[in-house]
Amino acid sequence: MPVPVVAEEFAGLRAIKIALFGSWAARYRAEPGPAPNDVDVLLVGDVDRDDAYEAARRAERRLGFPVNPTLLTASRWEGGEDPLTRTIKSSALVDVLPTALDPAR
Repeated sequence: MPVPVVAEEFAGLRAIKIALFGSWAARYRAEPGPAPNDVDVLLVGDVDRDDAYEAARRAERRLGFPVNPTLLTASRWEGGEDPLTRTIKSSALVDVLPTALDPAR
């Protein structure tokens, strides 16, 4: 189950939102389709790219399949004007850590 693994491995990042999206989230939300072969992780906030990719590598080792982080600033996420943000917002999302996280961590 990716949720607890992603929660543990990404918890130390300065994210105000961490969620799963893509095929894994869709299957978790009972949307039909093929079995997922990776996990897409949304990170919103002031997240260091190197730290995010290191967390993804740790999660990959534990889960046994690719973990793909997508980093968005809070203003990009809240604005939602670009195609990527609109696509993510319109798809299944599974919150890993709530938006109420302290962004000063």
